[in-house]
Parts: sequence; structure tokens; C-alpha cells
Amino acid sequence: MRARLGSPSALTGIALTLGAVAMFAALDTTTKLVLGMVPLMMALWFRYFFQAVASTLVMLPRKGCSIWRTQRPGLQVLRGLLLVSSSLAAFEALRHISVAEFTAIVSLGPLLITVIAALLFSEAVSRLRWLLVLGGFAGALLIIKPGGANFSGAALLPLIVLTVNAGFQLLTSRMVRTEDPMTMQLYTGWTGTAVASLALPWAWSSGD
Repeated sequence: MRARLGSPSALTGIALTLGAVAMFAALDTTTKLVLGMVPLMMALWFRYFFQAVASTLVMLPRKGCSIWRTQRPGLQVLRGLLLVSSSLAAFEALRHISVAEFTAIVSLGPLLITVIAALLFSEAVSRLRWLLVLGGFAGALLIIKPGGANFSGAALLPLIVLTVNAGFQLLTSRMVRTEDPMTMQLYTGWTGTAVASLALPWAWSSGD
């Protein structure tokens, strides 16, 4: 049953969403700073390695080895590959465009997911939400200004982030019905670490 807007559960969901948006904004800003100091793949490796290690240290004592049990190992790995691909495109985009421009494009993600959920999964979307989708899209265009003098091809990279992340979110919404979110977190972190580790020997820099 869907929670009514204004109910405690709906307000909790809204608060968590706003918190997540704030954290992503902080992540994008710090990523922009870090990429000015270290190679892209090195930054990507640290991002996933520390996520994987921290998640394992927190979750393994609580659930033991059972935390690794999954009914969908293939989808777990696919979900991890989608997220690390999204992160790679995001890091590359932040090397070339401003955080504000990047955030404006990526903020279209929830709008894209709403459209896909309505068209492919027949989820109910009210007229108000459709108006919010259109308003959000128009607001993003004001910031991006496609065709303007300052528009660059690098602005297309966040569109890759947007598309891949939409697939990640939709896959997550399906998997969470049968999979433990903690298990999903672990597989995502270690899949990203494994992928980034493949390129790490050629990307490592001591800063000398």
C-alpha cells in the first residue's frame, strides 16, 4: 500500500531523500576537488575500496557470513557494474564541467525514472507529478543552456550518468523485494573495487 503524502512514513521518505541529495551534492563537490590532485581511476578505486571495507566491517559482525547469501548473484554483480560505470562517467564529467552544471543534468534522474516507471511498469503518476517532471526538466535546461556559447560536449557525459543510474535505480527497486539491502551494499562495493583495481596499477600516483 502506498503511503499518503503527509503521513509519517511519507515524510520520513521525503526527509531521507533530501538527506541523500545533500550527501550527493557534497560527494560531487569533494570529487571535483580530489580529481584536481589524483588520477581519475585512483580516485575511483579509493571511493569503492573504502565503501567496501567500511560496509564489511559494519555488517559482517552483525550477520556473519550469511550476509553474502543471495538469490540473484548475477543481478548483484550487474548492479555493481552499473554503479561503477555511472561513477566513472561522473568522475570524468566533473573533470571538465562545473559542479552546478553537472548537478543540474544529473538531477533529471528522478524525472527520467518517473517517466520510465510510468511507461514500462505502469506505475501511477498523478498530474501534479507530471507537472513537476516538466518543471524540473525546464529548470535544468535553464542551467545547462544547450546550444549556448558555453555549452561543451563534456556536458553530454552526465547524460550517460543519468541513463546508467536510471537502470541502477530501477534494478534496485526490483531486487530489494527479495534481497537484503545490506547484501546489496556489499556486492556493490566489492564489485566496484574489483573493477577499479584492474586499472589501478596503471593509474597509481604517489604525487611526486
